[in-house]
Amino acid sequence: MPRFNGTSEFFTSAKTSGPILIDSAVARDALIRATIDPIVRSIEKLADPAPSGALAVLVRDDGRFAYGLGDDGHPVPDAAHAWPIRPMIITLADLYREPANSNDRLIWACRDRRVSSGLRYQIVQALTDGGPSRIDDLVSTVGMARRSEHAVFSLACADVIEIDELASCAVHTGSIVRIRTCAAVATASRLWYGPPPGGG
Repeated sequence: MPRFNGTSEFFTSAKTSGPILIDSAVARDALIRATIDPIVRSIEKLADPAPSGALAVLVRDDGRFAYGLGDDGHPVPDAAHAWPIRPMIITLADLYREPANSNDRLIWACRDRRVSSGLRYQIVQALTDGGPSRIDDLVSTVGMARRSEHAVFSLACADVIEIDELASCAVHTGSIVRIRTCAAVATASRLWYGPPPGGG
């Protein structure tokens, strides 16, 4: 089981609308999964008072959901039936199933890696102009240095790019990456890395 420091802490990411109070490592890992999952557009704080057992509201391509945890023997908490919007429950088995769990950890470990505004701009431009790309081809296109896939992972955490098939395949240099929506790119670029070279 992942380690957790203290009785509670706040979780933030490029997709959260504000700090989300969590009280366990499992809750943190569930929010990391939502941050990296390409189908999730944003993660919103719950209205006060928060529904019992829910972590946050996920805004996805297919609607809004109250996101919560279920155990493997009881996958849907009883309280979920009273939540004001549709529940989306992730069980421990789903959360820690491989290769998704290892992918989450590998990518999230790079969340604070510094990506220069110039490199970020080159990556965004390459994916905008050329479309989806293998990570190794992207590295070659923009002339990134050794182990530069870490910059790609950092931008995935920043909601600038997304990585395909994380639930079914271990991420590797042949994994396909693509640009996020223009709105997401503009927001994440300003928030995390500043404007591209030359202003903007």
